[in-house]
Amino acid sequence: MNADVAQAALRKIHVSPITIVEPDTDTFLHEAARFKVVYGIPLGDCFLCATASLFQGTIVTSDHNDLDPVEEAEQYPFLWIRPKPEPKPKEPTPREKAERALAEAMRRIAELEAKQ
Repeated sequence: MNADVAQAALRKIHVSPITIVEPDTDTFLHEAARFKVVYGIPLGDCFLCATASLFQGTIVTSDHNDLDPVEEAEQYPFLWIRPKPEPKPKEPTPREKAERALAEAMRRIAELEAKQ
């Protein structure tokens, strides 16, 4: 990114509703550490959550994977920029596969016997 692009982006931030904050370092680091210990989330997300906590901000993210537990437990507003992904269907266990195959075989045998 060249300097002109960076300056243009900075000007847009200054005229936007975004508030630039400067937290007290010790308080901020303690709050970020709390998120790391309690939720085990990535460090960048800890700083994001600490900022929202200390400045009553809204967390804007797409990271459901790491931050859904924080949203459920904490009292900060979240603005999700993509919907939560649908859960993947559970893969059947080998036993379940065998039981299904057996049930299908039994069904087919019953159909054949009914035709006779």
